[in-house]
Amino acid sequence: MNLTFWTSILSPHLAPVIRELSRSNAVTVVTTEGLQSDLVTLGWKESPIEGIEWIRASNASDIRAVLSRHDSSTGVHLIGGLRGYNLATTIQREVARRGSRIGIVSERPDTRGAQDYVRRAIYFLQFLRLRNHVDFFLAMGMLGQEYFIARGWPASKVFPYAYVTEDLMECLPENGVTEPDFHVIFVGRFTRRKGGDILLRALAKLKSHSWRCSFIGAGDRLESWQELARDTGIARQVEFVPPVNMGEIPKLMSNADLLVLPSRFDGWGAVVNEAIIAGVPAICSSACGARDLISESRGEVFETENVEGLAAALRRRFEQGPVSADERMKLRRWSECISGQAMAQYLTDILAHIYHGGPRPDAPWLTQAVTGGDTVAAGQARLRSS
Repeated sequence: MNLTFWTSILSPHLAPVIRELSRSNAVTVVTTEGLQSDLVTLGWKESPIEGIEWIRASNASDIRAVLSRHDSSTGVHLIGGLRGYNLATTIQREVARRGSRIGIVSERPDTRGAQDYVRRAIYFLQFLRLRNHVDFFLAMGMLGQEYFIARGWPASKVFPYAYVTEDLMECLPENGVTEPDFHVIFVGRFTRRKGGDILLRALAKLKSHSWRCSFIGAGDRLESWQELARDTGIARQVEFVPPVNMGEIPKLMSNADLLVLPSRFDGWGAVVNEAIIAGVPAICSSACGARDLISESRGEVFETENVEGLAAALRRRFEQGPVSADERMKLRRWSECISGQAMAQYLTDILAHIYHGGPRPDAPWLTQAVTGGDTVAAGQARLRSS
């Protein structure tokens, strides 16, 4: 099958799936923008994938040129995002105008604030414009699935999907480094949306416990978070580390006992994937799409912006103690269901269902076959009891 991915950048969170799909399909990737400077600062990079045709399109004429060579009745166009990047609407219009097979891949938008009502109207109007052209919708996580169904997309066409990170298990040590203090790690942008201040306030309530926390990243909240750590009396236990190359993150994570993603909003949150692959449990907020990956054995979910709820989840983890080698290995094994190979097979099964009448597939991370005998629902239950 001919698969054409339309997206703003060749994201490292898409590359593992594209690589696997290329083993049995002709795959083309069309990007419209380069990496933003803040992503470059955080160690992101776009890397060509062997065997993949990668085209950069900067205007409508470029898009039409691509379609003149890659538009076929047997191919499928997967358009990344409904809006929010250069040429998104143009791509949708040009591909739809040709009557091509179309799938949309999108995060739900930020639902905070009064502007959410405007966003809801915009996304409903987009549904009205595209409903007769789009064959299926890959929404990031169950939160995304619920959001887009509420905007009008038929449930039969909407599938939960997930970002994927590179599988670097072979580069990880067999056992994590045992430290005297419980090691918490935060990785990402230092911005208000990412909620580092929420984590700091929660940690400040646990001064009697033995822990240390590493913040790895960059952003405009660095100084205010450093000041907050000083003001709350935990500065000696908190370190702020400059960004490192994305390929180094799993190695750093493998020596931690817990990743925390306290975002006020996150369409997904791929650091949760990276943590689990590295054998590290994760705590994330209920506003993160990646909360789908969390179960009792893989971490906890706390109510967004609830400092007390996060502190309670941290306390439970501190009392359990450092992650054992056996626990790390179980997490690594479970992470096979969120590998590029697993997600490529899931997408292949979705295409077989949509175009050839195959059975509707379940998202691999949402099945009951989970390590430790618990399910995602068990992890979500923590939300209600915290």
